[in-house]
Formats: sequence, structure tokens, C-alpha cells
Amino acid sequence: MSSAFDKLIKKVADKNPMAVSCDGTIKWCPIESPQATYMMGGGIPTARIIRFRGPASSGKSAFCNYLAGQLQKGCPTLYNNPNKNKVLYLDFERTFEKRFATSVGVDTSPDKFFQLTFDTIEDMSDGIEDLVKSGEVAAIILDSDAAAPTRTTITDPAGKACVSPETEVEFELL
Repeated sequence: MSSAFDKLIKKVADKNPMAVSCDGTIKWCPIESPQATYMMGGGIPTARIIRFRGPASSGKSAFCNYLAGQLQKGCPTLYNNPNKNKVLYLDFERTFEKRFATSVGVDTSPDKFFQLTFDTIEDMSDGIEDLVKSGEVAAIILDSDAAAPTRTTITDPAGKACVSPETEVEFELL
């Protein structure tokens, strides 16, 4: 390895030791649906970011809700940690429906599910850092990162700010 590469690894490892993985092993959370298991390549890979893209109303948020319920069931067993069953749902589109989430298997009780709405992507990043570091979060659903404005988008004059027309959902597994 080059010294520049070593410096980069050390810099990243000092800030976030979990970001550097040497053994390359990934834990997979099981999914009850054989079709979903096939689509996801054998289950839900943990500690990874999974991004679903597609046209509006194509089922991205619905599938993420389903996966959140599966992680609430599977992560406590997978990690031998009964507290690793919390899901954080960050709703930038303000479209979350508790009744639908419950129907696809999400336990929306306050000790297992948090639904938050932020004004900007920067506010979201600042607000969830401690929760992520706690190690109790099974998943973070960011619905939708394309709809998440930046502070610049909000504060710059109209015409200078840029908003992406693409719709997508980001699903982060921890």
C-alpha cells in the first residue's frame, strides 16, 4: 500500500472506525418473502446503503417500508442485540402513512419506530449522528433524497437554486 492510501484509511478510521472493514464480511438479514429475497440477492445486506430509483408512484417507499419491518424482526436475532430493532424514517416528501406501514409489517410503536421531518438535508445529517452511533438502529429510510433540499436551495434566489427532478428513495442499513 502507498503511504497516501494508508493516510486516507487512517483518516477515515479515526473519524468512523466502522467505515473501514478489513475482513469483507457482510451480515445478511433474512426476508420472509421469497420474491423479495431473490430481488435483494439473498436478503438485506446490513451496514450498507441501498438506493431504489424509479418513476414516481412505482412502489419504492412501499418496498422500503416492507424492508423496515423485516429488519425490525431480523436484526435483533442477527446481531444478538434485542435493542437493534429501531427504524428511523426521514420523510422529506411528507407522505408517510402509519396505517400503510403497519399493514406491511412495520412496528410503529414509539420505542421501535421514529418518523422525523427535516427542512434540509444538512439539518437531517446533524440530527441523526448520535442515533447512528448508538448502534441500536436497524435501518434509516430517507424518503426521498431527491426531494431533500439543501440550505443553498432554500436560501439562494430563485433561478440560482437547483432542484433535481429525479425521484428516488435511499435506504441505509446500519
